[in-house]
Amino acid sequence: MPEFVFVYGSLKRGLHNHQLLRQANFHGEAITDSPDFRMGNVGDYPEITRTQSTSRGYIAGEVYQCPLSILHDLDQLEGNGEWYGREKILLRMTLLDHKVKQSHQPADCIRGWIYLWLKPPHRDVNPIRVENGFPVYSWSPSNEATFTKVEHSGEP
Repeated sequence: MPEFVFVYGSLKRGLHNHQLLRQANFHGEAITDSPDFRMGNVGDYPEITRTQSTSRGYIAGEVYQCPLSILHDLDQLEGNGEWYGREKILLRMTLLDHKVKQSHQPADCIRGWIYLWLKPPHRDVNPIRVENGFPVYSWSPSNEATFTKVEHSGEP
């Protein structure tokens, strides 16, 4: 049975790991339903963790409906259990209004898998907007220029 997976980094459309999702069905854009997350920049990819700190907010990304074989491939990429941990959360699907930049209209909610960072956090990414009084975080390769790249043994 296919599973919903929320991606927020190098797996998004047009980025370097998106080819792993070529057999998945794009379901749409979404944000986390709760503002209990923060996003850090590892350099070539982001990380997110749950937090109650002042930098907590929503995470913006994309949702794909994936067969279990793709979920297994994503677990390998993300180092599930070592670098990231896969967890199911509630996601709010959004519709981007291209006439008003960064304006979203809430639609239905779904439960989907997300990969949460298991290592010490990196420098926070700057929010792209505010929603319901909380920042909304999104990552793109252009974030790399703003932050110091942290070296480790490789991408999970």
